[in-house]
Amino acid sequence: MLKELKISKFAYDYRAEHIPTFEREIQALKENGIELSAWWFPTQLNPEAKSILELLAKHQLKPQLWVMGSGKRTMTPEEENQFVASEVARIGAIADAANAIGCKVGLYNHGGWFGVPENMVRMVRELKRPNVGIVYNLHHAHEELARLPEVLQLLKPYLLVLNVNGMETAGDQVGKKILVIGEGNRDRWVFEVISKSGYEGPIGILNHTNEDARTRLEANLKGLRQVTAN
Repeated sequence: MLKELKISKFAYDYRAEHIPTFEREIQALKENGIELSAWWFPTQLNPEAKSILELLAKHQLKPQLWVMGSGKRTMTPEEENQFVASEVARIGAIADAANAIGCKVGLYNHGGWFGVPENMVRMVRELKRPNVGIVYNLHHAHEELARLPEVLQLLKPYLLVLNVNGMETAGDQVGKKILVIGEGNRDRWVFEVISKSGYEGPIGILNHTNEDARTRLEANLKGLRQVTAN
């Protein structure tokens, strides 16, 4: 499907039932000329995470490893410092293991304290590891939409990937969290902001719904062409 859609780079998300087929899926990507660009990774360096790293090393693959975080949105300074220290230990262990096989780690905004752009930058700086950057997802950033120009300038030095979808103001509060690109009333503005920001890295599109993946990807590609047309 990806080959037919002329999509040559793939970020892999999975659930526990997919673990037995990891190697077959990697082989299928190789056979079809699809690059495994990123892997939505466990939040801890647990046995499952280690088995993924072993598999990547076996196949000499170096995808980005996208790692989530959370945390209370509002904390006291003492609580925040304790939280940051625990996150540095958690993510640092993953980053060191990833670095051993040549992989980067992307801090993945998924709400909470961890999803605030300033906090993501703080985490990168606190981790002090050259293989750590940021993956920013617009579908988890509705609260930041109004200040997107500022956010992109803040994140740009650390940004590994920007994942986009159709956006509306407060869309996450009215059942429009993940729209097809072109269906959101802020989409043209969003892409103008991205263009003016100077960001030149990868941009990801996603299904992330229960709808047919091919149909959704085709619709996103069509919408992307429309909103970026002159």
